[in-house]
Amino acid sequence: MIFINGYKNYKDCKDYKKYIKEESRVYFFRVIRSILITIIVFVIPTKNLAAINMAVLSNNSSSRNISELSSLLSERTSINDLANQEMKSSQFNQLIEEPMIWVEDIKLILSNNRLKPESSWWLKRGGFMVIMQGVEDTVLNSVFSSIGAKVESVDLNSELMRSYYLLTTLPVCSGVQRDWKVVLFDERISAVVIPYDYLGTILSYLNTGRVCNGINGKNLTRSFINIMLVSLTTDYKNDQTHLPEILKRLR
Repeated sequence: MIFINGYKNYKDCKDYKKYIKEESRVYFFRVIRSILITIIVFVIPTKNLAAINMAVLSNNSSSRNISELSSLLSERTSINDLANQEMKSSQFNQLIEEPMIWVEDIKLILSNNRLKPESSWWLKRGGFMVIMQGVEDTVLNSVFSSIGAKVESVDLNSELMRSYYLLTTLPVCSGVQRDWKVVLFDERISAVVIPYDYLGTILSYLNTGRVCNGINGKNLTRSFINIMLVSLTTDYKNDQTHLPEILKRLR
């Protein structure tokens, strides 16, 4: 039952025309409200939950098109505005404002076999790094011990294996002798070390379907999604960056 200015219905209202006018006004505003809600929910795009550049530290200044990676992320996660071109530089300082950096050559973050001051500062401030190069354990331990970080193998309980997909293995090309490593600083993963050209491998798979022997394409793309989700969360269990996408799948 609708109340208009304190009246339950037109019988209690002395001015019937006034009642009809007020009733029409209420109905009009309800219709307008419904239209606005419909526009907001179904027409206006939702604000992106995450945005990230593909910053690559490399001696090769030629940027690759990564639109396929962008499509992969938007299809499976809430990251739907990844740039379609790499942001490349051989100078760490030019990428220092990025939260995530892909490193093709570990020498670009070192000086006299130690982390450069800007690299050390960036990692301590929460930066996330992916090193795509086979590096001996002794070198990794020596490099990252300077900031009090630990280098560990990746086990099944690692957030890298569980941040989105539940992985049982990580992709490695046949003939590559080293395994994936993680660098732990301040109780979080601050770097992942992959012993081959990971970005080149996944881009080749997405663009041509070709991949090196020993790698399963599905596992390759899933590992990439997991890396991206780890990079966006300080605590993947609590931050739940991927939760909206999981809920969408369950609806």
